[in-house]
Amino acid sequence: MVRYNIGGRVSSHDQFISEKNDRTIFGFWIYLMSDILLFVSFILVYFVFFERSTYLLDLKKHIDLNVVFLETVLLLISNLIFQFSQTSIVVKKNRKFFMKVLSLSLIFGTMFFLIEICKIFSLLQLGFSPKKNAIFSAFFVVIGIHNLHIFFGLIWTIVLGIRVSLHNLNEKNLISLKCLGEFWNFLDIVWFLIVTAVYLLVETL
Repeated sequence: MVRYNIGGRVSSHDQFISEKNDRTIFGFWIYLMSDILLFVSFILVYFVFFERSTYLLDLKKHIDLNVVFLETVLLLISNLIFQFSQTSIVVKKNRKFFMKVLSLSLIFGTMFFLIEICKIFSLLQLGFSPKKNAIFSAFFVVIGIHNLHIFFGLIWTIVLGIRVSLHNLNEKNLISLKCLGEFWNFLDIVWFLIVTAVYLLVETL
């Protein structure tokens, strides 16, 4: 955000802050692009190891698309609520309302995370270990890394909520809020890729 002094000139300090924020956002977009390449690479590895084997047929019996659909709904709702909270704090400047909406988004995101954790541990207990077969290794890497990103997103959301409650919406929190919003959008896109390329692909067997 650029501010002007009495003479109408941009102060050197504000110009420095503005340029720093631009670099932060640009650097974050570079990170997102590299991260999407990472996920695409792992999904391609999954395709390479994908084969019509008894291993995947056994896995298919334990994949419930209803649970996958529920996870998709929870993740979408969490993101939509977060985007709403982002708009509310920027437009209305209402910190209390923002904290309530952010908490609601956090609840839905946490529900998604816990369901994924339970599903992963359930498959591991059934004997679908990454050590058993290369296709299982690729499967758990794709699912596990996405869920790890969800975990970091939840932690980021909690930290941001604490910072906003303590310091309101200053310049630093505003940039963090914008980057976090893009991060959740990114995780939604990756999840749709996973659902299409991993879960639905198993169902075709």
